[in-house]
Amino acid sequence: MPLYYQQDINENTRLAIWEIAEGHDFFLEKVSLRYPVVHPQKQLQHLAAGYLLPYLYPDFPYQEVVYPEQGRPYVAGDKYFFSLTHSGGMAAAMVSASGAVGIDLEKITDRVHRVRHKFLSEGEWEWVQGQGEEMQRELLTLLWTVKEAVYKWRNISGTIFSQDILVSPILLSGTGEIHVLVANEPLVVSYRRVGEYFISYVGGERPE
Repeated sequence: MPLYYQQDINENTRLAIWEIAEGHDFFLEKVSLRYPVVHPQKQLQHLAAGYLLPYLYPDFPYQEVVYPEQGRPYVAGDKYFFSLTHSGGMAAAMVSASGAVGIDLEKITDRVHRVRHKFLSEGEWEWVQGQGEEMQRELLTLLWTVKEAVYKWRNISGTIFSQDILVSPILLSGTGEIHVLVANEPLVVSYRRVGEYFISYVGGERPE
């Protein structure tokens, strides 16, 4: 079983990472979560992430998941809050019985560097640019995951990453916390390096 990593964030919130080694048939037999994804690889990644939901909470109610036209899927009645993510050969899920969550996983590559203008503020790019080339790649990947995780947790359409989610400079390590301003309100996001990936996650009550 390729469970790569698991963590209990608190008594009500759990996350897990799955290294995808199986094919579609393995997950289709076990996962009733059906997100409208057409691309075969994306579909496999999504199924792997969905597979983790009952792994974290055995009574997770697949049949009560609602897919709105806008925003992320949710469980009717807010019995559970969940967030899914995938990148490359990894998938991850985060589930909470007490409040909104957001998680994002990204493989460290040059891809994020090419779209940095879409999610970094001028101040963020200034301190990232002051690092070496390899450190830039790692920091950009991490910042992308932080902002994606916050966006999923916040679940407010029209969020502008470069203006509404601002990250304070950090000394990068294998795991830690990052201080973020979300629409001028402070928030702490946790992160961890997992092999060639960064994963960031946040959990708590959704802001009004």
